[in-house]
Amino acid sequence: MLAPIFLSSSIILLSISLNFKLYNSVANSNLFILSIIMLVLVSIVFDVVHTSILCNFFIQMQHIS
Repeated sequence: MLAPIFLSSSIILLSISLNFKLYNSVANSNLFILSIIMLVLVSIVFDVVHTSILCNFFIQMQHIS
């Protein structure tokens, strides 16, 4: 049940490291800001997906019991 949370956090950490490598190689502040914004949007989407999955799981557990 915790696997998707760990997966998304590892994806977020990987993208942060890739963004810093991109920023160091290109040194373009606009590109860096854009990648940060994309990272925030991706993490928000992951949070929404996780909360909906967990809510559905708890609702199903309540219906069973």
